Amino acid sequence: MIKKSSAEGCRVGQQMKKEVSMERRICVKGTGKVSLRADRVRVRMEIAAKTTEYAEAYQKSAEQALEVKEAFAGLGFAGEELKTSSYWVNPEYESYQDEGFQWKQRFVGYTAMQVMTVEFDRDPELLGKVVLAVSRLSSGPSFSIDYTVKDVEGAKNAMLRGAVEDSRRKAELLAEAAGVSLGELVTIEYNWSDMVFSVRPMNEMMLKSASRSAEESVSDFAAQIEPEEIRAEDTVTVVWEIR
Repeated sequence: MIKKSSAEGCRVGQQMKKEVSMERRICVKGTGKVSLRADRVRVRMEIAAKTTEYAEAYQKSAEQALEVKEAFAGLGFAGEELKTSSYWVNPEYESYQDEGFQWKQRFVGYTAMQVMTVEFDRDPELLGKVVLAVSRLSSGPSFSIDYTVKDVEGAKNAMLRGAVEDSRRKAELLAEAAGVSLGELVTIEYNWSDMVFSVRPMNEMMLKSASRSAEESVSDFAAQIEPEEIRAEDTVTVVWEIR
């Protein structure tokens, strides 16, 4: 039988106590939720220019962008409020069968695509005017309407506070049921990520060669939309000692 020295035995005892202490913990996941009324509107437009020459596609795209800017300037928007979120020019091909019935591809031209967005405080009348202006653009862009919130940071903070409070309530309930008490907070784990606070009540729309009455009916419809509240949630994992 091998006997340990008193010093070595003390170290072993301390390690065992530490392991027991590590086990006397409770890990709880808390969820924070928010329900917000949309107070901001984002209009997103996809504008395409298709031609057989690269330079011509670029030039046509620039003309389309100028038309959009002039239309929004007429509604009172400053130039910097209309933003281009993406822009690219790509070659386009089509598939065909040759005389031997083999499938091949041939070049048909270039497509210049730009995505433009504009945001403004929620205003049903202004939204109707924006939709009407977009519907009258010669490029006939597809567009979507997103409702969002102005105070994104405030919404995130409210969710995090709610998540931590929820985890404490759960931990206290579990500790009480187990006949123990909640001790010191040990760790809080949170996976930072970008939260999206928006709703899109309508899918992307495209208005080409619409009649005057059709354009106005669409703008009236957009102005009367009442989107549902924006709901989001986030979680944290909190560890407490129990005693």
